[in-house]
Amino acid sequence: MQTTDKSNFLRAEAELALDEARKVKAEKTKDLGQPIKLAGIALDIHIKDQFAWIAENTQVVRKVDLESGKTVQLFRGHTAPVTCLAFYEKIAGSSKRKFVISGSWDKVCSFLPLKTKELVSSTPAHADFLKVLLVIPALHLLVSSSSDKIVQFWDLSSLEAGKPLASAGSISAHTRPVEAITAKTEGDVAVLYTADTMGIIKVWELVKEDSKPTRWRAVQKDELYYHRTKINEILYGHGQIWTGV
Repeated sequence: MQTTDKSNFLRAEAELALDEARKVKAEKTKDLGQPIKLAGIALDIHIKDQFAWIAENTQVVRKVDLESGKTVQLFRGHTAPVTCLAFYEKIAGSSKRKFVISGSWDKVCSFLPLKTKELVSSTPAHADFLKVLLVIPALHLLVSSSSDKIVQFWDLSSLEAGKPLASAGSISAHTRPVEAITAKTEGDVAVLYTADTMGIIKVWELVKEDSKPTRWRAVQKDELYYHRTKINEILYGHGQIWTGV
Protein backbone atom coordinates (compact mmCIF):
# COMPACT_ATOMS: atom_id res chain seq x y z
CA MET A 1 0.00 0.00 0.00
CA GLN A 2 1.37 3.38 -1.00
CA THR A 3 1.97 6.02 1.69
CA THR A 4 -0.83 8.31 0.44
CA ASP A 5 -3.34 5.45 0.27
CA LYS A 6 -2.35 4.30 3.76
CA SER A 7 -2.74 7.84 5.14
CA ASN A 8 -6.20 8.16 3.61
CA PHE A 9 -7.20 4.76 5.00
CA LEU A 10 -6.01 5.66 8.50
CA ARG A 11 -7.79 9.02 8.35
CA ALA A 12 -11.07 7.39 7.28
CA GLU A 13 -10.71 4.77 10.00
CA ALA A 14 -10.16 7.48 12.62
CA GLU A 15 -13.22 9.41 11.44
CA LEU A 16 -15.39 6.29 11.65
CA ALA A 17 -14.13 5.59 15.16
CA LEU A 18 -14.88 9.19 16.18
CA ASP A 19 -18.42 8.99 14.75
CA GLU A 20 -19.04 5.77 16.66
CA ALA A 21 -17.74 7.32 19.90
CA ARG A 22 -20.10 10.27 19.43
CA LYS A 23 -23.06 7.94 18.92
CA VAL A 24 -22.21 6.00 22.08
CA LYS A 25 -21.86 9.21 24.09
CA ALA A 26 -25.15 10.61 22.72
CA GLU A 27 -26.95 7.41 23.71
CA LYS A 28 -25.52 7.52 27.23
CA THR A 29 -26.38 11.20 27.80
CA LYS A 30 -29.74 11.49 26.00
CA ASP A 31 -31.73 11.34 29.25
CA LEU A 32 -29.48 13.56 31.38
CA GLY A 33 -30.96 16.75 32.81
CA GLN A 34 -34.61 15.78 32.30
CA PRO A 35 -34.70 16.65 28.58
CA ILE A 36 -37.88 17.81 26.86
CA LYS A 37 -38.52 15.55 23.89
CA LEU A 38 -40.01 17.24 20.84
CA ALA A 39 -41.66 16.01 17.69
CA GLY A 40 -39.27 18.12 15.63
CA ILE A 41 -36.14 20.25 15.83
CA ALA A 42 -36.15 23.43 17.92
CA LEU A 43 -35.04 26.42 15.81
CA ASP A 44 -35.71 29.12 18.42
CA ILE A 45 -36.53 29.00 22.16
CA HIS A 46 -37.82 31.66 24.56
CA ILE A 47 -38.45 31.19 28.28
CA LYS A 48 -41.37 33.12 29.81
CA ASP A 49 -42.43 32.41 33.38
CA GLN A 50 -42.68 28.62 33.73
CA PHE A 51 -43.02 27.92 30.04
CA ALA A 52 -40.71 27.34 27.09
CA TRP A 53 -41.92 28.69 23.76
CA ILE A 54 -40.34 26.71 20.96
CA ALA A 55 -40.24 27.41 17.22
CA GLU A 56 -40.12 24.02 15.49
CA ASN A 57 -39.29 22.75 12.04
CA THR A 58 -42.65 20.93 12.22
CA GLN A 59 -44.37 24.24 11.29
CA VAL A 60 -45.70 24.85 14.83
CA VAL A 61 -44.97 26.99 17.87
CA ARG A 62 -44.97 24.74 20.92
CA LYS A 63 -45.66 25.92 24.48
CA VAL A 64 -44.11 23.55 27.03
CA ASP A 65 -44.55 23.49 30.82
CA LEU A 66 -41.01 23.44 32.23
CA GLU A 67 -42.05 21.60 35.40
CA SER A 68 -43.83 18.70 33.72
CA GLY A 69 -42.12 18.82 30.32
CA LYS A 70 -45.55 18.47 28.71
CA THR A 71 -46.88 20.42 25.75
CA VAL A 72 -49.75 22.65 26.88
CA GLN A 73 -50.46 24.43 23.59
CA LEU A 74 -49.64 24.16 19.91
CA PHE A 75 -49.93 27.22 17.69
CA ARG A 76 -50.31 26.75 13.95
CA GLY A 77 -49.90 29.68 11.60
CA HIS A 78 -47.35 28.57 9.02
CA THR A 79 -46.84 26.20 6.10
CA ALA A 80 -43.08 25.71 6.67
CA PRO A 81 -40.58 25.43 9.56
CA VAL A 82 -40.90 28.18 12.18
CA THR A 83 -37.54 29.89 12.68
CA CYS A 84 -38.02 32.79 15.12
CA LEU A 85 -40.27 34.13 17.87
CA ALA A 86 -41.02 37.41 19.64
CA PHE A 87 -43.71 38.65 22.03
CA TYR A 88 -45.93 41.73 21.99
CA GLU A 89 -48.43 43.26 24.40
CA LYS A 90 -51.09 45.44 22.76
CA ILE A 91 -52.72 47.92 25.12
CA ALA A 92 -56.04 49.53 24.15
CA GLY A 93 -57.54 51.60 26.94
CA SER A 94 -57.79 49.38 30.01
CA SER A 95 -57.52 46.13 28.05
CA LYS A 96 -54.35 44.21 27.24
CA ARG A 97 -53.79 41.43 24.72
CA LYS A 98 -50.58 39.43 24.59
CA PHE A 99 -49.34 37.83 21.39
CA VAL A 100 -46.62 35.48 20.25
CA ILE A 101 -45.18 36.56 16.91
CA SER A 102 -43.64 33.89 14.70
CA GLY A 103 -41.54 33.98 11.54
CA SER A 104 -40.98 31.11 9.14
CA TRP A 105 -39.43 29.68 6.02
CA ASP A 106 -42.75 30.52 4.37
CA LYS A 107 -41.60 34.20 4.52
CA VAL A 108 -44.62 35.14 6.64
CA CYS A 109 -44.90 36.81 10.05
CA SER A 110 -47.90 35.61 12.13
CA PHE A 111 -49.62 36.89 15.28
CA LEU A 112 -51.29 34.47 17.69
CA PRO A 113 -52.83 35.38 21.10
CA LEU A 114 -51.06 33.70 24.02
CA LYS A 115 -54.30 32.35 25.51
CA THR A 116 -55.91 31.00 22.35
CA LYS A 117 -54.88 29.35 19.10
CA GLU A 118 -56.57 31.45 16.43
CA LEU A 119 -54.46 33.28 13.89
CA VAL A 120 -55.09 37.03 14.28
CA SER A 121 -52.85 38.51 11.60
CA SER A 122 -50.51 37.24 8.90
CA THR A 123 -48.04 39.44 7.02
CA PRO A 124 -46.01 38.44 3.93
CA ALA A 125 -42.81 39.98 5.30
CA HIS A 126 -39.83 39.01 3.13
CA ALA A 127 -38.69 37.49 -0.14
CA ASP A 128 -36.79 34.71 1.65
CA PHE A 129 -36.65 32.83 4.98
CA LEU A 130 -37.22 34.90 8.12
CA LYS A 131 -34.26 34.85 10.50
CA VAL A 132 -35.05 37.13 13.47
CA LEU A 133 -37.94 39.09 14.99
CA LEU A 134 -37.41 41.95 17.44
CA VAL A 135 -40.09 44.04 19.17
CA ILE A 136 -39.18 47.58 20.25
CA PRO A 137 -42.12 48.37 22.59
CA ALA A 138 -41.30 52.06 23.09
CA LEU A 139 -41.63 52.65 19.34
CA HIS A 140 -44.54 50.23 18.72
CA LEU A 141 -42.21 48.71 16.15
CA LEU A 142 -41.50 45.17 14.96
CA VAL A 143 -38.17 44.59 13.21
CA SER A 144 -37.64 41.51 11.07
CA SER A 145 -34.60 40.19 9.23
CA SER A 146 -34.23 37.57 6.55
CA SER A 147 -32.03 35.62 4.19
CA ASP A 148 -33.04 38.21 1.58
CA LYS A 149 -30.49 40.60 3.24
CA ILE A 150 -33.24 43.12 4.06
CA VAL A 151 -34.30 44.41 7.49
CA GLN A 152 -37.97 45.38 7.55
CA PHE A 153 -39.87 47.67 9.95
CA TRP A 154 -43.54 47.01 10.82
CA ASP A 155 -45.95 49.33 12.60
CA LEU A 156 -47.36 47.38 15.56
CA SER A 157 -50.03 50.01 16.17
CA SER A 158 -51.54 48.89 12.84
CA LEU A 159 -52.22 45.37 14.18
CA GLU A 160 -55.81 44.53 13.32
CA ALA A 161 -57.54 41.17 13.11
CA GLY A 162 -57.49 39.70 9.63
CA LYS A 163 -55.17 42.32 8.17
CA PRO A 164 -51.39 42.37 7.54
CA LEU A 165 -49.19 44.84 9.40
CA ALA A 166 -48.38 48.17 7.75
CA SER A 167 -44.80 48.52 6.50
CA ALA A 168 -42.88 51.24 8.32
CA GLY A 169 -39.55 51.28 6.49
CA SER A 170 -36.57 49.07 5.74
CA ILE A 171 -32.77 48.72 5.58
CA SER A 172 -31.10 47.29 2.48
CA ALA A 173 -27.42 48.07 3.17
CA HIS A 174 -26.25 44.53 4.02
CA THR A 175 -24.71 42.38 1.29
CA ARG A 176 -25.29 39.11 3.18
CA PRO A 177 -28.25 37.64 5.11
CA VAL A 178 -28.94 39.45 8.39
CA GLU A 179 -28.66 36.79 11.07
CA ALA A 180 -29.11 38.79 14.29
CA ILE A 181 -30.53 42.11 15.49
CA THR A 182 -30.80 43.98 18.78
CA ALA A 183 -31.62 47.51 19.94
CA LYS A 184 -31.22 49.97 22.78
CA THR A 185 -33.77 52.67 23.55
CA GLU A 186 -33.71 55.84 25.63
CA GLY A 187 -37.10 57.53 25.54
CA ASP A 188 -37.98 58.04 21.88
CA VAL A 189 -34.39 57.50 20.73
CA ALA A 190 -33.53 54.03 19.46
CA VAL A 191 -30.27 52.57 18.19
CA LEU A 192 -30.49 49.38 16.14
CA TYR A 193 -27.67 46.86 15.65
CA THR A 194 -27.84 44.51 12.65
CA ALA A 195 -25.35 41.66 12.16
CA ASP A 196 -24.87 39.54 9.05
CA THR A 197 -23.28 36.27 7.98
CA MET A 198 -20.01 38.02 7.03
CA GLY A 199 -19.53 39.13 10.65
CA ILE A 200 -20.33 42.79 9.91
CA ILE A 201 -22.34 44.79 12.46
CA LYS A 202 -24.05 47.97 11.31
CA VAL A 203 -25.21 50.57 13.83
CA TRP A 204 -28.30 52.66 13.05
CA GLU A 205 -30.21 55.49 14.65
CA LEU A 206 -33.95 55.17 14.00
CA VAL A 207 -35.64 58.44 13.10
CA LYS A 208 -39.42 58.77 13.01
CA GLU A 209 -40.58 60.59 9.90
CA ASP A 210 -43.36 63.15 9.97
CA SER A 211 -45.78 61.11 7.93
CA LYS A 212 -48.95 59.06 8.05
CA PRO A 213 -48.89 56.10 8.12
CA THR A 214 -45.92 55.93 10.47
CA ARG A 215 -42.50 55.52 8.81
CA TRP A 216 -39.04 55.07 10.31
CA ARG A 217 -35.76 56.02 8.65
CA ALA A 218 -32.52 54.26 9.61
CA VAL A 219 -29.44 56.50 9.65
CA GLN A 220 -26.18 54.54 9.72
CA LYS A 221 -23.84 55.69 12.50
CA ASP A 222 -21.13 53.04 12.49
CA GLU A 223 -19.91 49.75 11.05
CA LEU A 224 -18.09 47.24 13.26
CA TYR A 225 -15.69 44.49 12.13
CA TYR A 226 -15.11 42.37 15.22
CA HIS A 227 -15.76 39.00 13.53
CA ARG A 228 -14.77 37.24 10.34
CA THR A 229 -17.58 34.67 10.31
CA LYS A 230 -21.36 34.56 10.76
CA ILE A 231 -22.74 36.27 13.87
CA ASN A 232 -25.41 34.00 15.34
CA GLU A 233 -26.58 36.27 18.15
CA ILE A 234 -26.23 39.88 19.24
CA LEU A 235 -27.54 41.37 22.49
CA TYR A 236 -27.41 44.77 24.13
CA GLY A 237 -27.08 45.17 27.90
CA HIS A 238 -25.26 47.21 30.56
CA GLY A 239 -24.05 49.69 27.97
CA GLN A 240 -22.40 47.01 25.85
CA ILE A 241 -23.20 44.83 22.86
CA TRP A 242 -22.53 41.11 23.14
CA THR A 243 -22.05 38.89 20.13
CA GLY A 244 -21.86 35.15 19.58
CA VAL A 245 -20.46 33.41 16.51
